[in-house]
Amino acid sequence: MALFAKTPRCTLPHNGEVKRATFSADSRRILTLSEGTVRIWQLPRDDRPTEDMLLLARIHAGGLINDAGAFVPYDEDSFKKAWQTLQTKYPQEFGDGARLRRNKP
Repeated sequence: MALFAKTPRCTLPHNGEVKRATFSADSRRILTLSEGTVRIWQLPRDDRPTEDMLLLARIHAGGLINDAGAFVPYDEDSFKKAWQTLQTKYPQEFGDGARLRRNKP
């Protein structure tokens, strides 16, 4: 299973369309190229287990990529189960279900 939805949502501001993005060897930075501009973005450190990070990515994407490479949107039950799993482990971040809305494709 892959980590990102077919069209990931990105909040790194650019002057134009991002043509390329590459992680650094240590995975702590992303280099992006857009319309003649190159930027390096420092990524925050997060020590949560991989499975929790996958759930978080799927919540943000509103689904997952299946083994065939197709985007599969979360149904309401799957979304709620993923949210509740993370809410139990990280109540300080997931205490208010209204803070993060499901991205419907």
